[in-house]
Amino acid sequence: MKLCLSLIFLLHCWISPTYAQVFQLVEGSPVMSIVGSSTLHDWTVEAKQIEDYPAEVKLADLDLTIEEFSFRVAVESMDGGRGPAMNGKIKKALLAEQQPYVNYQMKDPVSVTLVEGVEVPFTAVGDLGIAGVSQTLDIEGGALLEDDKITFSGSKLMKMTDFGIEPPSAMFGQIKTGDDITVHFSFTYLKSE
Repeated sequence: MKLCLSLIFLLHCWISPTYAQVFQLVEGSPVMSIVGSSTLHDWTVEAKQIEDYPAEVKLADLDLTIEEFSFRVAVESMDGGRGPAMNGKIKKALLAEQQPYVNYQMKDPVSVTLVEGVEVPFTAVGDLGIAGVSQTLDIEGGALLEDDKITFSGSKLMKMTDFGIEPPSAMFGQIKTGDDITVHFSFTYLKSE
């Protein structure tokens, strides 16, 4: 009888559906910045207002599939950390009045099998729209599971001119911004209780 009950219990465990664990976005996340250079110094722009991103992700065992992922960044919220003059140049270069948001929309689902404490690489293909120009990009990132937390992070090197943006200059052209920029991002989710 004990053997029969044990077999029934094991069979039940084997055929029971796997329940997904839900992870909610952590306060203070996401974080996004743009890093570039100029003839005077390197610079960083922080995105202060990021919207329309997934508020939660679900994990079945260690398998994670993200069917849809998108976000938008308010150009008005971009802060170069050097005062209104620099922020004004950012808004002008990105055509903030006509195109108030930078938009990203993932095109294909991303699936990864997470490993505790190991950053697992992934590639996301999606459309990035800046200043009215959209480009399809492959973005390399990593998914890290630590305790009850999942962090997605990565970066993408691109050129401003690929989006029709003229690199800003100052001091009557004496200070010139480099065309190359790198976008860094991080989204952190914590397991729900």
